[in-house]
Amino acid sequence: GPALDANTLLQLLAAVQASGSISQAGRELGLSYRHAWGLLQQAEALLGQPLLVRGRGRGSALTELGDKLKARGWMLATAESCTGGWVGQLVTALPGSSSWYERGFITYANDAKIEMLGVPAATLASHGAVSEETASAMASGALANSHAQATLAISGIAGPGGGTPQKPVGLVCYGWALADGTLISSTCRLGGNRDEIRSRAVAASLRGLIDLLG
Repeated sequence: GPALDANTLLQLLAAVQASGSISQAGRELGLSYRHAWGLLQQAEALLGQPLLVRGRGRGSALTELGDKLKARGWMLATAESCTGGWVGQLVTALPGSSSWYERGFITYANDAKIEMLGVPAATLASHGAVSEETASAMASGALANSHAQATLAISGIAGPGGGTPQKPVGLVCYGWALADGTLISSTCRLGGNRDEIRSRAVAASLRGLIDLLG
C-alpha cells in the first residue's frame, strides 16, 4: 500500500470528517480515491480499530448501503472468497434487503472464480488469487453475471497459514464495480486472528462501497 505519512493522514482524516466522503476529501488533497482509501485502511490496521465510525448501531453501515442503493434503484451482488459469504449473510439478515440485494457468489477455489465470475485463468496465473487484478475481475464478473448494478469482491489470506513474505497473512484485496463503468480496487493488510481478519475485511468492503456510492 501507499507509504503511511502521518501529516497526510491527519489532513485526510480532517477532510473526511468535514465532507463525509473519502473520495471528496482525497480530491481536496490531490490524492486518488485508491490512495486515500489505502492510507485509511493501513492506519486502521496498525491501530487495530476503525478511524471512521459510521452510524451508531452494528447494522448501520448495511442500512446506509441499502439506502444508497435504493435511492438509485440499484441492486447489489457480492463475490466473496476468504469471507465465505459473510457479507451476504449480514445483508440478508437485514429485513427488507431483498429490495436491494440480488445475489452472492462464494468463489473459494480458483476454478470457481473462473467458472462463476469469468475471472481469466491468465490473471490468476500471473497475479494470484489474492491480488487487486483478481479482485477487480471478480467485481466486474459479478456485474456481468448478475442483474446487479453494484458489486463488491473480497479475496485475502485469513491465516493462520498460507502467508508468504510477498503476501503475508492478513493481506486482503478488494474490488468494487458499478454499472456506470466505475471499477476500483484496493489492498490492505489487516491484523488479528482468522475470524478478526475476515470480519474486518467484510467491514472494509462495505465501507468502500458506501463511500463509492457517495
